[in-house]
Amino acid sequence: NYLFQWSGQTENLRILFEGNQDASLLVINLSGPIVACNDDSRLDKNANPVIDLANPPEGLYSVFVGRFDPSRPVTGTLTISEQAIEPATLAPAMQQP
Repeated sequence: NYLFQWSGQTENLRILFEGNQDASLLVINLSGPIVACNDDSRLDKNANPVIDLANPPEGLYSVFVGRFDPSRPVTGTLTISEQAIEPATLAPAMQQP
């Protein structure tokens, strides 16, 4: 879990997580009506999650990284950027038919 105060102006704020296994990402603006979630940045290609917030309002944001297997902790790096950077590729655990 991570809290940050956003006070800038940008067309896009990218929040991503690069983990050692499949994870989910949830972002909540505690000062306003934004709730966003993501599981895979690219379906069937990259299991690392990415959330883009267009013109995000100023305020306090809470970020949660979730895991799918409660017996296995997820470790990795959380990044918040105004740049459209791509997360490292993490192969999905299961390929869709």
